[in-house]
Amino acid sequence: MLVKDGRIAGAEPRRSPGSTHSKLLSTASEDDLKVANHRFEVVRRRLNGEPGLEAAPVPERTLRLWVAKYKEAQEHYGSGYLGLIPRNSQRGNHRSKLPEESRALLNQFIEQDYETLKQKSRFATWAMLLRACEEKGMVAPSYVTFCLAVRQRPIFESVLKRQGRRAAYTHEPFYWQLDPTTPRHGDRPFEIGHIDHTELDVELLCSRTGRVLGRPWMTLLIDAFSRRCLAVDLSFDAPSHRSCMMILRTCVERHGRLPQIIAIDGGPEFQSTYFEALVARYECIKKTRRRPRPVSVH
Repeated sequence: MLVKDGRIAGAEPRRSPGSTHSKLLSTASEDDLKVANHRFEVVRRRLNGEPGLEAAPVPERTLRLWVAKYKEAQEHYGSGYLGLIPRNSQRGNHRSKLPEESRALLNQFIEQDYETLKQKSRFATWAMLLRACEEKGMVAPSYVTFCLAVRQRPIFESVLKRQGRRAAYTHEPFYWQLDPTTPRHGDRPFEIGHIDHTELDVELLCSRTGRVLGRPWMTLLIDAFSRRCLAVDLSFDAPSHRSCMMILRTCVERHGRLPQIIAIDGGPEFQSTYFEALVARYECIKKTRRRPRPVSVH
C-alpha cells in the first residue's frame, strides 16, 4: 500500500563505473582501439619523460589535448585510457572514405619507400604515392591521411628501417628472459609478469568415448620477483590472443590485480589490438622479449 500510494519509493540505482567502462570499450571498433593504443603509448612516454616522441612527432597542441583527455578520464572513470578512445560512433558515419586498394597502396609506399635508409621526407613519398594513384586511376589519400598513417606505425620498427639499429636502440622494447638460471628481477611482486605458452608432452583421451583429444597447451603467467605462478590456463586450441586475455582474466580472478609490466615474446598472438587495448586499459606496460640473434663466427 505504501508503495502504491507513492509514500515509499525505491532508491535510484547507482551507476557503476564498471558499466561505463564496459560500454565505452564495447562500442569501440578495432580501428578505434588501434588509435587509442597509439595515443596511450605517446601520452605514457610524455608523462614519464621517456624518449621516443621524435620518431613519431605529434603536434604539441594535439599532444596537450590527449594528455588533458587522459587526465580527465583518469579522474572520472579511474582509467585514463578510456579518454583516448575516439568517439567515432557518436559522430555519425565517420568511416574511412579511402578505398581498400588505396589504403593497401599507401601502406606499401610507407614500407617500401618511406621506411628505408634513404630517409626520404614524408612529402616526397606522398608525392610518389599521388603519382602512382593517378596512373592506376585510384583515389589518392590526402597528405594529412598519409602523415597520420606514418605516425601510427610502430616507432621502433620505423626508426630501425630509416636510421639503423644504433638510432633505434633507445626505442627498442625492453625485454627479459625467464628461465631456471635467470636471477629474480623486479623490486617487488606484481611488478613484472612473464606470459608464455608450452605444449604439454601428454595426450588426453575422452573418458566417455575413448577418442584421442590431442595434446593440450598450457599458458602461464609467472611473477619475475617471487617466481610464483600467478595464473595458468589450459586449452586444446593453439596459442592466440584469446589465450593471452584468458590468462589475464584468471590472474584478476585469483588476485584482483595484474602485474605492472607484462613481458611477452614476439609471437603473433601478442600483437592483437584487443590484447594491447586490455593491457593499456589497466595501465600495464607491455614489454617484448627480443628473440636471440644468430652469432656469426669468423
